[in-house]
Amino acid sequence: MRALKLSLICMAMIGLSLQQAPITPAAAGVQPNQRPVPVAPRAPAGFDPAKVAIDLLEQVRTDHGLLPGDLDDVVVTDVVESDHTSAIHVYLQQRYRGIVVEGATANFTIDRTGEVVDHNINFKPDLAKAAPRIRPKTLPAGAAAAAANALGLSPSAPFMLRASAAGDSMSTRLSDGGVSRSEIPAELRLIPTADGTLALAWNLTIEAIGNEGWWQINIDADSGDELGRVSYVAHDSYNVIPQPTEA
Repeated sequence: MRALKLSLICMAMIGLSLQQAPITPAAAGVQPNQRPVPVAPRAPAGFDPAKVAIDLLEQVRTDHGLLPGDLDDVVVTDVVESDHTSAIHVYLQQRYRGIVVEGATANFTIDRTGEVVDHNINFKPDLAKAAPRIRPKTLPAGAAAAAANALGLSPSAPFMLRASAAGDSMSTRLSDGGVSRSEIPAELRLIPTADGTLALAWNLTIEAIGNEGWWQINIDADSGDELGRVSYVAHDSYNVIPQPTEA
């Protein structure tokens, strides 16, 4: 019995010593003068940023004047996690029967808990009424010829179809026609007009030969008229606007 009491006393003293012993930085795996590295919180299990964004889009649909059919063909174009804030940014594109509606985008910022902290929606309402036609009268080659003419380019060869996505008549590639440094991609798009309707157009990208710029141009798929263009290449010479000075 005496031996048992001595054993219990020794165990109690050892336990007390362990509780009172300080934990040094070295014992904790941290070198002197080194701060512990913070660990970013993990997203909840099963967290799907794209689903969170689309669910909110459906919830606020009527606030933006959108009909159920306006969200039938929404696609996720990108999901990006911020290196600085750990927030997740989801980007959506509105389409109608597989055709991109130009400028009709939405973006959502989602924190690590799955809550949407910011969003911006620029979708077009009542697509079925605004875009009644989705079959082009002008073929891609005709649109490329119209685009070259609008840009002041002179083709030296016909524009020939090179490839189309399997089962997809809405996008293709054309030969350069002697005006582009590379093949010309062409795809159908719906372009918002001043009267609120959507015009069906061929969107073509032409990397013009002779330092004439890199153009993305929309050609009306019915009339062949230009509906707008964007240049992605700046020339070597440009104007510098000086900062205003105080009087």
